[in-house]
Amino acid sequence: MTALDTFPKPRTGLAPNTADFERLPYIKPTGFREYDARWLYPQEINLMGMQAIGLGACDSLAGAPRENGAEAIDGYLRSKVLPAKFT
Repeated sequence: MTALDTFPKPRTGLAPNTADFERLPYIKPTGFREYDARWLYPQEINLMGMQAIGLGACDSLAGAPRENGAEAIDGYLRSKVLPAKFT
């Protein structure tokens, strides 16, 4: 069992300054883009929503296969570049 299993599922329709907004993760789905993710805090994501994104990313990377020498350096997933062979 991971921390992600016990974390509440993020909601999309929470109103700011309510009890649910403070105790449940809120993530506006339009923040996800094809190449990155962006939200305005706290209008589109709350603190627990940021924690949910972090837990999801960590859980995803923890189970990722390390093929072709991929490794995490300074918080970025990078792949090692093999030297080119010229014939």
